[in-house]
Amino acid sequence: MNIKILVDTAADLTDEEYEKYHFIKFNLPILLDGEEVSGLKAEEFWRRLEEGKVPKTSQASPELFRVEFEKAKKEQYALLCILISEHFSGTYQNANRIKSEVGYEHIYLVNSSMASVAEKVLAFEAYKYVQEGLEPSVIVEKLNQFKHHIRLYACIDTLKYLALGGRISKTSATIGDLIRLRPIFTFSDEGKIDLLGKSIGLGFAVSKMLDLINKEEIDTNYPIYPIFADKNINVLKFVEKLRKQGYPIDENNIMGIGSVIGTHMGPGGFGIVYVLKNPKEK
Repeated sequence: MNIKILVDTAADLTDEEYEKYHFIKFNLPILLDGEEVSGLKAEEFWRRLEEGKVPKTSQASPELFRVEFEKAKKEQYALLCILISEHFSGTYQNANRIKSEVGYEHIYLVNSSMASVAEKVLAFEAYKYVQEGLEPSVIVEKLNQFKHHIRLYACIDTLKYLALGGRISKTSATIGDLIRLRPIFTFSDEGKIDLLGKSIGLGFAVSKMLDLINKEEIDTNYPIYPIFADKNINVLKFVEKLRKQGYPIDENNIMGIGSVIGTHMGPGGFGIVYVLKNPKEK
């Protein structure tokens, strides 16, 4: 049976990557000043934030899943869906509900337990397994194991957008930005956002992230992906430190963060995504 892969836009795939890997693009809507925008390119998203637009994330209509699931049922192909962490969005739960209603056994849902470039890495792995000719159920099992090998660490450059999203108070955000507070976070194995620490200033934040990375054994069979939100100034300083410590960073693997995570992170944030040889509990 033919297998197609659906990946939501929280994975920050480019249009070229959707085309290259033959992924089905599933748009997660973003609201800018209350106006819904679908499929908005990252460059345009960041430009509108600079203009003062207020971003919010929104769940995709469950009926959009119905369209894709009914199509797979009608054309009789297996549909493998790589979706944003269920703890970050209701997307996975909605997909599960519509799957039950459609009643087609060849729909396979994978809760990535992450987002952004980390979710992208999982989608690439899914594509590899499909090319190897594995059965969908086997692919799902392998992906659910592999996702625990993917690590994402990120640093927020401004607290403004956490406040806009209601995750912290405006007062806390204002004070935090005044003292140049830089929170560092990751996704837990369950897909929840874990705060790992707070640093004062960029230099201390970079040092903290390097300490975290140096404690882990990176699988060199996979690329290391430095990531950034809008401006790449901070991530380039981070990359410089990584290279001095011997990490092989390819310029082509420095990747931008899109609108889904960017809504909460804001411009200037940066981080890293890589694959571990032997993951330990976070």
